[in-house]
Amino acid sequence: MLPSFDEELSDLQSKAKNLYGLYPFKLWHSKTHSYLIQAKSVGEKISISCSGGADSVFAVLLAWSYLKGQVNLIHVNHGIREPGASRDEKFVRLLGKCLQCNTTVLSIKTLSKTDEGSLREARMQAVRSKLEKEGGRALVQGHQADDIAESFLWRISRGASPEGLTSPSPYHLYKGVAFLRPFLPFSRQEIRESLESLSIPWVDDETNLDKKYLRNRLRLNVVGAWKASVDRDLLNGVSRTRDLLEEQNEAISEWVSRACDAVVDSGVIKKKQLVELPDAVKRGVLARWLSNMEVEFSHNHISDILLLLSSSVINQRINLKGNHLVSISQDLISVVKPVEDAKSFLRCNLPLVGKIYLPSGAMLSLEILGVESSGLFKNSKPLVDINKNAWINADSIVPGSIYCRTRTEGDLYHKLGSSGSKSVKKAMIDNKIPHSERDSVPLVITEKKGIAWIPGFPPSEKLKIMPSTKRVMHLTYSPRAA
Repeated sequence: MLPSFDEELSDLQSKAKNLYGLYPFKLWHSKTHSYLIQAKSVGEKISISCSGGADSVFAVLLAWSYLKGQVNLIHVNHGIREPGASRDEKFVRLLGKCLQCNTTVLSIKTLSKTDEGSLREARMQAVRSKLEKEGGRALVQGHQADDIAESFLWRISRGASPEGLTSPSPYHLYKGVAFLRPFLPFSRQEIRESLESLSIPWVDDETNLDKKYLRNRLRLNVVGAWKASVDRDLLNGVSRTRDLLEEQNEAISEWVSRACDAVVDSGVIKKKQLVELPDAVKRGVLARWLSNMEVEFSHNHISDILLLLSSSVINQRINLKGNHLVSISQDLISVVKPVEDAKSFLRCNLPLVGKIYLPSGAMLSLEILGVESSGLFKNSKPLVDINKNAWINADSIVPGSIYCRTRTEGDLYHKLGSSGSKSVKKAMIDNKIPHSERDSVPLVITEKKGIAWIPGFPPSEKLKIMPSTKRVMHLTYSPRAA
């Protein structure tokens, strides 16, 4: 049987006003003031994300008090935690009823993943969709000072960018929706103590104690010990670091905007001008450019592009999500739109060390090692997946002498261990490579020795590793690299 909160929530409006007396508007984060003052003056309804936990109840009561009831509650029920989920929903509905404001419950019943990142993203996507559908312009969230410290550690563990380390920020505009976090100046402890002093109830999500979630482990095992280990106010220190990072990010963002105006022309980047910029600005320009081109990308894609910009090899391509390609020529960087089937391509120079994305979306990675460090001769015969890997003699390979292309009429290949050469066409037939795929298979070629390797085949007999070999090249092929 679900608990009843009727008695505990009695006289809630009076309690809310008392709470506001302890935490008046002037104490809220200053970067949220302008929006909230404007919303109040025009009678705009503000949505508040409410889980039923202490932080969200605190946020609801204070926002309701300041905005004179101009609030809507939004609760997300994931449907994966019963009976707790039903209890939380009931509590939030009663909360809205006592405050005489509208409450919307969004149900998410079909999650295939229940990790913390997936749950958070599903929750925010549901809320964003609701706001966009109803023309909502703002969402107040109950994040507090401890969330800054926890998020800081959580994001560091994932290699976050400086911009990522500023989350949660007090004000963030995303797709026309303003995300407001006015209560970042207050700690979790003082929020709970204040609610308790006024006999204001909340519900605790038992999964907050589940240590299978990284964020919970950080909260339960790390943050407390961190607080106890420093001789200053940890939360104030982390908050100040977040604020300083945000200031720097704002400065870089302005620099990026000016740089975009200078290096981007008709959707194409002027390579020479981009290369002259600091790395942080280059990264920002590439990210903003790809976003404006409506192309999906990751931070790793940006890093790959930057790596190729520092290479002397020209005419390279990076495969992005959705089969979009970034083409890097001698002078320009452009996005190549998806094609039905990217097949044959002409000469594409390869670096001696690094990786390159092909028009098909596949990736070639190259590495040169000394024979001893390669470990090739630790076993009598190296175990190699010929579909993805090859080791070849690199003593005669110099920069600019290795490249790849797709097959042409008359190509011959002398694979390792065979008595002589065979046409590439015949070799592919014998190897049962589908006809539809043959034109997209890359041929790795050296200027002196001809075809060095074809993925799916042993390496070339002409470049086999001998007892006298000093350097070897490791080639790795990844079809349709992400």
